[in-house]
This record gives sequence, C-alpha cells and structure tokens, in this order.
Amino acid sequence: MQRSFSLGAIKTPSKTSYLTSSAEIGNSAGREFKKGSRKSPAKTAGSIFSKQKKSETENIEQIFAEKVKKLISKRKIKDGCPVVVKLSKIKYQNLSHSYFVIKESGKNEIRILQQFHKSLKENGFLAEGGQKVIHKLKCLITGKITDVRAVIKPSEKAAKGAIKAFQKFKDDPNLCTGYFLTYTSKKLHKKKEVFLSPNMEKDLFKLLIREGVKLDDDLLLDAMKQITLGLKTMHDNGWTHMDVKTENCFAYYNEETKTIDVRLADFDFSEKVSPYKVIEARGSLPFVAPELLIFCSVNGLEAGKKCDIYSLGMVFWEILEGQENCLNFANPDDTNVSPPRMYVDLYLRGFPEPEYQTPLEMLIHEMINPIAERRPTIDQVIAKLE
Repeated sequence: MQRSFSLGAIKTPSKTSYLTSSAEIGNSAGREFKKGSRKSPAKTAGSIFSKQKKSETENIEQIFAEKVKKLISKRKIKDGCPVVVKLSKIKYQNLSHSYFVIKESGKNEIRILQQFHKSLKENGFLAEGGQKVIHKLKCLITGKITDVRAVIKPSEKAAKGAIKAFQKFKDDPNLCTGYFLTYTSKKLHKKKEVFLSPNMEKDLFKLLIREGVKLDDDLLLDAMKQITLGLKTMHDNGWTHMDVKTENCFAYYNEETKTIDVRLADFDFSEKVSPYKVIEARGSLPFVAPELLIFCSVNGLEAGKKCDIYSLGMVFWEILEGQENCLNFANPDDTNVSPPRMYVDLYLRGFPEPEYQTPLEMLIHEMINPIAERRPTIDQVIAKLE
C-alpha cells in the first residue's frame, strides 16, 4: 500500500515529497520515493577522471582560489547566498563544470561543493521522486560528502512552503534546512531550482527498520525529543508540517560514541497557517490523522497542529517497535481507507491496551487518539518525554 497522497482527496498521487538528504537512498517503494539508481557510466581507468589531464586536478584548488577571490572582490559572493561557479568546458573538459560556492553567514569560511562529473563511476545519484532528483555533493576542500542537492524537475515547480521554510528555519538545529537558489542552465537554456542541505546519511526508517539498528532506551528517547523540538519550532512560529513520518526524520548515528543527531525534514506540505485557513488532506497514509481522511480537510492552525501530533505519535510507535507501522489503515489488498475512529480500532490493529502500556506507550496512546481535541499539545509531549 502506498503511503503518500496529495491535496484534497484520499487519492494516491505521484510521489511529491522532497528529501534533502542521502537518507532517501533507503526508502522503500510506496513510501514517497522510488528506490533505484540510474545507469552507471562506463568504468574509468587510471585516475577517477577518465581522460583528465593531470594538471587539471593538481590545479583545481588554485583555479577556484582565483575565481572565488575575484567573485568576492566584485561582491558576487555574499554571506548565506550560494552562487554557481562554472568552469570552461573547453579548457577543463573532464572536470565537473558547475560548482556551488557558499560563504556561511557569520563565518570566515567558504565551502566549494563539487557535483559529480558524468564520467565518474560514482555519479552521486541518490534518489528520484515525483518532483526532484537528488545527488550528493563533495566538498572540494575536505574531499568529503558534506551536502546534497535536490533539483526540481523541469515539469515541476518548487513548493512555496518548502522555500519559505528553508529561509525561516535555516539555523534551527532540529530542522534539516539549507539553501534554495535558482540559476540558468546554459546547456538546457532553462532555469533550475535547487535545494542545498546537509548530508545526514540516513533516515530513521532506513536506520531502525530496514537496517534493524537497535538504540538503547535513552538514545531512542533522545531521538524522539529532537524530532519533537523541531516540530515545536514550527508550531511556535505558526507553521504546520503535515508530512511527519520516519522517512522525513534524517539521522546521523555514531555507533562508536553512541550518539544520534536527528532532524525533521521535507517541507513540501508545510505552510504558515492562519487561525481560520482550510488545510486540505495530504501526507503519507499510515501517518495521516483520521479527521483529515474522514473530512478531507481541517480548519485553522490549531487543528493542523493536532494533525502533526497524531503523525508524530505514529512515528514514535514505528521506531519504538522497530518495524513498519502496524497500524495501517487498510489491508494490502484493500484499496479502501479505513482510519481509526475509536480507541478500539487501534487495539484491533495491534496497539497495546491500557493495562499493558509502558509510560511511553501511554504517551503515544494519547497522541494518536482518534479524537483530535484530546491529543496533547507539542509542549505537553516534550514535558512527558523529559
């Protein structure tokens, strides 16, 4: 059963969620993104560049040092405003021709992000969705994969909510944002829309469910707190996320130090909501609040927040169990959506009954209450996680 649908109905549409990290590489079919890869280019011999002159790689940093110096002197590189720098295709035939140059706000450093050249065996491809194609970016200075880029397909247009969210929440440590920029492709003679964001390696679905990594209770609780704090930032600023799910919780897990960094991501369905604005049904089916599926919309910010709380509770339940959500709305062969309307519906689908619940399961039980008004607020969730 597909887990994604878009505005206005309980239809399963083209997969439209945006993933800003290499987390997408592990997503299963039907959970927003297609897993797969493009055809690999022919293997290269010698250096990693197939026909590249030795001098080209030796002087690449010097080439960019000069280019960036000129751009800064002309004030074309400003704090927090990425630019695209191109190399001459005639002079440097076997190097990537487009690079992203970023001068971080408040920091005396510049990052040069290299796109993988088509002649490489590793072309940097991560995933492809209905709207975007995702590739890795390598920092020219450190040689490490530090960022990813998501290019909007020519037939699509970047979601306004995602662009505004990137700008609004850029520096929040619990939200996976970055930069949005546009530039004109000389080859295609078309404008390109691109999201740049940190490489977080994996999402919680891939880490905990596909790979079966087991986190101890304290670390699992820490991961839940980080996701909740990210959502709290949005709610406190009058925003709803509307697509909270395990695949949209990007994670970097250090097995040696037993630490985890989790950030809430994918803002395609996010928006700043007024008290009376109608929010149409959207999201990924096992995580969508029953009232959205029953009535196809809810009214206002507070109602939208309750939908997010439900989705967050379903995320908690999925990662606590370490298996794909067992509270699916329908059998795999059943196309009819049947959201839970009462607690008994949850028990029939596998959720523990009250007398058998742990304190964490009791919190989740409150969060996924079929009656929206009885769900806790984001602040109440945080207080109970402490």
